[in-house]
Amino acid sequence: MAPAQHSRSRTARELRVDLLNLTGRLESLEDFDSSNCRGLRGQPDEVSESLGLVLDRLSSTLASDGDRNREQIVIEVIDFVERWDQNRVRALIGLDGAVTDALDALNGLRDRAELVEQVRPEAARAFESGTALLAFLTADTWSAGPGYPQKSQLGPAGPDEIPLADMPVETEVIRAARAVALKARPRSAAVELPETLRQITESGSHIVAPVIIGQDVVALLYLPEPPGTMISPDEYLERVQRFASGFGFVLERELLYDRFRSQRTTIRATMSSMERIMSSLDTGVDLVRLAGRAHVDAEAAIELPLHEVSSRWDEVLTSREQDVMRLLVLGHDNTAIAAQLAVAPSTAKSHVGNAMRKLGAVNRTELISLYYGGADAGGPQA
Repeated sequence: MAPAQHSRSRTARELRVDLLNLTGRLESLEDFDSSNCRGLRGQPDEVSESLGLVLDRLSSTLASDGDRNREQIVIEVIDFVERWDQNRVRALIGLDGAVTDALDALNGLRDRAELVEQVRPEAARAFESGTALLAFLTADTWSAGPGYPQKSQLGPAGPDEIPLADMPVETEVIRAARAVALKARPRSAAVELPETLRQITESGSHIVAPVIIGQDVVALLYLPEPPGTMISPDEYLERVQRFASGFGFVLERELLYDRFRSQRTTIRATMSSMERIMSSLDTGVDLVRLAGRAHVDAEAAIELPLHEVSSRWDEVLTSREQDVMRLLVLGHDNTAIAAQLAVAPSTAKSHVGNAMRKLGAVNRTELISLYYGGADAGGPQA
């Protein structure tokens, strides 16, 4: 019988049926050790290797017995190995592409809440699992997020938070910081789990993958392991871990963006506060200058020394410091005062500093206020 001709790609289920039929024909051969077919019932990545061993054993007897049936089976095995390998390659390429597309979609998001919300459906679509769950870890607590898909008819949701001490499987995943494949976990009377997690852990084999930022496991991704695919559990596990690691990078970037945005808001608030302070200081300076202009209007001409305006503080100020005070109230800065007194600006600044020390003032506005109206503010400083 000639090898079957296939006008389309066979599905994983169809190939499994073909493999069962082929295994039955091999086991029906005389003088053929059926133990050689054990590997054909193994994982997808083991089938090709096992068929290779079967071919070696069949080929070694062809030349001696001339069995036409055996020759036909050899041809069928060769044909099947080619189809099996082609389908496996397509399945792996397809899964790799789906994982890449899912991470690209997450990488395009710029909102942390949306990112956390979308990681579940993206994971479910990439791995064709139909469901997914993401749980965050805070301190020593496991915190369940909503599963995907969300269903209101699931019944009691169970606790939102569970101490990690009550979850040995999760504790081991966190310690090892790598994804693990698990068999179905029976319902525990000691720990009540959220319904979304029970759906995954009690239905069959599933994978728990850590989401890592820096050196810390910050979340756990749960996915059921789809049965009957052309991808082995180890290959599937590797892709889930790759997806969880990629999500960790995207989440870390978004957390950094959040921190930057928060710092930017703080800086803007600080700058605004500084502008208000500077505006308040400018207002004080303007008031001083207005007071100075009032003195200018009152005195048509100013000649030094200015003894017409006196203060109770004159007894502790030198005559030059008194001249500086009378110019300071007119709104003059150190340069203008120095020009009026024919001294260096540093000398004018020194006179102002001496006057502030003697009057106990902390700034020029307070100095002017104390000099002309601060009769109740302390007393002359020796």
